[in-house]
Amino acid sequence: MLQKISEKLRNSGDDLGNKGKFLCVMHEAGFRVPDGIILDKTEYEEFVRMNGIAEEITKHLSELKGENVSEKSASITALFEGTRLTEQVYETLQSYIKEDCNYAVRSSGTKEDLEEFSFAGQYQTFLNIQGTEAIQTAVIDCYKSMFTEVCLNYLVNNRIDCSDLAMSVVIQEMVDSDYSGICFSLNPVTGKDTEMSMEVAPGLGENIVSGKVAPEQYYYDWYEKSCRMAKENKILTEEQVKQFGETFLKVQLLFGYPCDMEFAIKDDELYLLQARRITSINYGGYPDIWSTADFKDGGVSATVCTPYMWSLYEYIWEFTLRKFMLDGKILTEKETDKKLGDMFYGRCYWNMSIVKLAMSKIIGYKEREFDSEYGVRITYEGDGETTGLTPGTLFAIARMFFAQKKILKERNENSENYKKDLLEKYENYKQQYDNKSIEDIEKTWYTLTRKTYLQSEATYFWQIFINTVHQSLYKDSL
Repeated sequence: MLQKISEKLRNSGDDLGNKGKFLCVMHEAGFRVPDGIILDKTEYEEFVRMNGIAEEITKHLSELKGENVSEKSASITALFEGTRLTEQVYETLQSYIKEDCNYAVRSSGTKEDLEEFSFAGQYQTFLNIQGTEAIQTAVIDCYKSMFTEVCLNYLVNNRIDCSDLAMSVVIQEMVDSDYSGICFSLNPVTGKDTEMSMEVAPGLGENIVSGKVAPEQYYYDWYEKSCRMAKENKILTEEQVKQFGETFLKVQLLFGYPCDMEFAIKDDELYLLQARRITSINYGGYPDIWSTADFKDGGVSATVCTPYMWSLYEYIWEFTLRKFMLDGKILTEKETDKKLGDMFYGRCYWNMSIVKLAMSKIIGYKEREFDSEYGVRITYEGDGETTGLTPGTLFAIARMFFAQKKILKERNENSENYKKDLLEKYENYKQQYDNKSIEDIEKTWYTLTRKTYLQSEATYFWQIFINTVHQSLYKDSL
């Protein structure tokens, strides 16, 4: 099915990917969004079937493993050579596309930007594409970008089902922009949630993303209704900063979470080109990277979390994780002397920097593999930071090995006792509740949440930490 951006969203937009769906949502809400057409995932499915490559793609994906990602990526992308869109789609594009108009062709993966995953974001975008034939090539290149090595690595590492892998593609009229920019609806450096950050530069927004131009910085505090900028800034006036800032605030209110937005300015009019949730933020006073990535267990951390629930969760991050890294001889006290988990704007974040530091202690660590697994955009060549075999790393891994062996032995010897103890506590609480025999509910509630729950949750997380480290150690031993 083909969906026009300017038309009412059909079937809830679930087949459009979030990028395409959000454009339609913003247009319907009254925001100025350039028109275009979206090929939903059913068009991709018909494309691979018509070109006779569907079964081969499915076969390769069914055989996908961590050790053959590179091979499978090359095999699948090769299948797209010589393919064409279906005749029906091509004819529809011919009737819709204005031959003298430039278009942006953007991938909108159905698994991209979902709440439970912070996707790697490696899908392709092509700008200033003109003519039906060129657009067809760009659409097929978008389809191919689903199967790059980075994307397949992410799917494997996160155990994401590949059987329904599909892509929607947005074909959107380009705005002949005087200026383009990016807005974070909260300040990504300081973390101040009432202050949004805007970067604006002449020409296309791609110039900012690629680092070709140095953008001007503007800040708007929607609570104070104030803006700040460098004296030498020339692009926006204070009134424009406030006007555009109020529009960006409305987008954040529409979606209900902080957003990263791309925009264009033509004849002083603001056009919204894209919006997505912010999942990773650098905070002033925190030299580390904080991420929501991989918080997808369906529990309190998977969505907006109340302060009370976070107060219980925080104990696990600050006490249990730190104790595990110290007892396991992974990091030193000095290296763990910082916050490991925190809550910002109602969502749980973990300190990705310190976890990367811990994993880098294991021989064979590759930064690229870590970043692929947790959806971190890769901006470097090769494997990034790696941990090789040296006298120093060998000594460190030996200390860690014996400490981990001791932890594992203690866990194995006492696992039944842990289980028995926790089940007895559970039965005791349940019996008191069922018999309505709780004498002091305040005291019982305090004991349950501050002692018993933390004992149970700490036991659970301790096992997760053990599994994470020993999987890496076991792979290295193989």
